Amino acid sequence: MEKTADLRLISGKTEEKEEKKKASRIPSELPICPSELCERAKTEWRYITPILFDYGLINKLDRAVLSEYCSAYALWIEMQEKIANTDNVIFVTDNGYKQQIPEVGIMNKAADRMIKACDKLGLTPYSRKDVQLGGESDDGEDILD
Repeated sequence: MEKTADLRLISGKTEEKEEKKKASRIPSELPICPSELCERAKTEWRYITPILFDYGLINKLDRAVLSEYCSAYALWIEMQEKIANTDNVIFVTDNGYKQQIPEVGIMNKAADRMIKACDKLGLTPYSRKDVQLGGESDDGEDILD
């Protein structure tokens, strides 16, 4: 028999809890690193993937968002290095206008992409506020076992 929304609320079984339970049924399997990633992105993949996997924050279905994070991270670092080796991040155009070098804009866009992916992966304090790391799950089982 289908419970009404009021009965689900009274019994403590909200749709959100039911959705989380369904999501936890996805087989826990480490995602495979895409060969298309640059070497720096692959290095970040090898660093962050085991950590996220050990905490139960990712599975094989998260390959795309993890790829986005790693490629944005690699581009962000590359632009940081280029900017660090530049004498001035502002130049004057032929018309006399001051403008920042393109690397600054590329770095900022990469940072935006990286933070968006971080939020989806639970890599920011705010995105982890509702994630239970360690301890017991809603059904009393230790989620790290």
